[in-house]
Amino acid sequence: MTSTVLNTQYAIDRGVQWVDQTGKAIVDWEADTADLEDMQAYFQGHRIDFGFCFTREAAALCSKTNAEGEPHRIYINPMCLTVDSSVRWHDMVDLAFHEATHLWIEGHGEAFCDVEMKLRKSMHRYLSEKELVAWIDSLAKSDKPI
Repeated sequence: MTSTVLNTQYAIDRGVQWVDQTGKAIVDWEADTADLEDMQAYFQGHRIDFGFCFTREAAALCSKTNAEGEPHRIYINPMCLTVDSSVRWHDMVDLAFHEATHLWIEGHGEAFCDVEMKLRKSMHRYLSEKELVAWIDSLAKSDKPI
């Protein structure tokens, strides 16, 4: 989910880079045949790890590092998601947008809201909400990780 948010044009234009398994940066998405699942995201020279956290204190976490060799980490807490499956995927998308925004902006002020909205707009430009929900639903029914 977060990888899809970070694959928007807005994120790529602002420093997110995708690298394939050979270490080659993807610069032309039309010409490259690599699958997003086989690539790794980087931001400011640091790998971005995605995963889950299980804590009562947070619905999701973003750990942005400046330490050399340390990855940024974005985690979503599945325990905080609603049990209503028709809403659960929307909750995950919202958390993914929120935590991805913390790569650029600390805190939750006006600048944060501005960047988060631009990420959302960028997503809608290449993937409609209907397409996004259909894609998420297909992932949920498959054995692929979300």
